[in-house]
Amino acid sequence: MKTRYLVIPFLAVLATAGSMRAQSQFARAEAEIVSPTKGAYDTTGGLNLYIGSVLGADKNHEFSLSVGAMVWSESSVHGYRSNGNEGTTTIWLDHVAYDIPSNEEKITISDGKLKLQDGTSYNTNYHPALDAVPVLANYRCYFGDKDSRVRLFIGGGVGYANLRARSKIWQSNRHFHDDEESDSAWKFAWNATAGVSIKLTEPLRLDVGYAYQEINGTTFDMSNLSYKLDSVKTNMLRGGVTWLF
Repeated sequence: MKTRYLVIPFLAVLATAGSMRAQSQFARAEAEIVSPTKGAYDTTGGLNLYIGSVLGADKNHEFSLSVGAMVWSESSVHGYRSNGNEGTTTIWLDHVAYDIPSNEEKITISDGKLKLQDGTSYNTNYHPALDAVPVLANYRCYFGDKDSRVRLFIGGGVGYANLRARSKIWQSNRHFHDDEESDSAWKFAWNATAGVSIKLTEPLRLDVGYAYQEINGTTFDMSNLSYKLDSVKTNMLRGGVTWLF
């Protein structure tokens, strides 16, 4: 029953879009300020590129495909010190010292804890560098006359994001070195957005809006580090330009 309620509106939108003769293609470039709602990652910047169509005589319906990019840097790895006969190496992460066995033992970081295979656990805010590349199908609904200088919109997008973690916590030949290890995964992503579109010239629009976005979490299994990432939930302030052609 629930599936039917979802399918019927979706088919109605498709049928309406297919019957509309008037349409305009567009390209959009958008910059954003991305602020995670929780976790160790700080506010960062992002970019999105769109291509799509505005449908209907009143130009109320917009469909597009987009690709974006967001990058978070790794926590600071300040240095290492071998402790000789103790068989451990001290590593400084964000100026906090951790004693880790000088061998090929794998480190696990999850839920704010750095865990060793012998059961030793440290509290930590360490996080690897993270690259997120969302690829989404998007819809917008505009309100107001198509010739108005200012129009409000609401919308959303669904798709997948490629998440790639990169870390310099690496153990080889019983010593740390600066080589980077990484792992990646494609995870489900969605967002909801609202904002305002301002006509600057007949083909050029300025877009300002807000979006809430979620990307499902995953565990990155690298050579010497297993890192559990919870879902990436972010608030985003967006600004962009749209060119109709």
